Amino acid sequence: MAWGGAKEQRKECEAGNANTKDWHNEALKVVERTMEEYWNDINTTTTTTSSRAVTASPTKDVNGRSASISPTKHNDKQVLDGWKAELRRYLDNIPTDVSKDTNIVAWWVVHSNIYLTLSRIAKDVCVIPATSVPCERLFSAGAEIATDRRSCLGMERFEQLQVLKHAWQDKIVDVAQQNSSSVGEVYLDEFQELLKWDNELAEWDSNIDEVVAM
Repeated sequence: MAWGGAKEQRKECEAGNANTKDWHNEALKVVERTMEEYWNDINTTTTTTSSRAVTASPTKDVNGRSASISPTKHNDKQVLDGWKAELRRYLDNIPTDVSKDTNIVAWWVVHSNIYLTLSRIAKDVCVIPATSVPCERLFSAGAEIATDRRSCLGMERFEQLQVLKHAWQDKIVDVAQQNSSSVGEVYLDEFQELLKWDNELAEWDSNIDEVVAM
């Protein structure tokens, strides 16, 4: 972090700002609380899954007798060390290959085996849109589906239509627009035979009209 540590806090206090904080420390507290919550959630989910697996399919020893297995939370030593060790490992080795052009979600996916808890947090947080424009577009698209004449669609059908529209909107081809935007050259020499037939038919029609008139 380039700013907001203890040094800046002292300067702010000397300048008369009594409410200044060590934002590095505040950020670290937030990360620690979040990691602890994720860590507990991971362990609870893993323990429940392991217990179900043991109950559903008990194993047997070499003599064919039932063998009890105590479910383990994780097999990876890095995971067993706890979230505090993971955070300490990350802070001691701050990545240097990250820039403003880095796909941060992809970076965390690659490093998910090293930082299990942090990668889960990053993948949940970094995918949150920084703007409300996509949400506004979604609401606008919903208004085009749930019109006054479609007020009884129901929640499930409305959701299905929203998903279908989002999936197909980039694949629908406006053929009329393509035809109007494309211009082809036509040479009259290719239609001389048709013109000849049209003239003969017109002459024949005129003869019939004269006969009928007589």
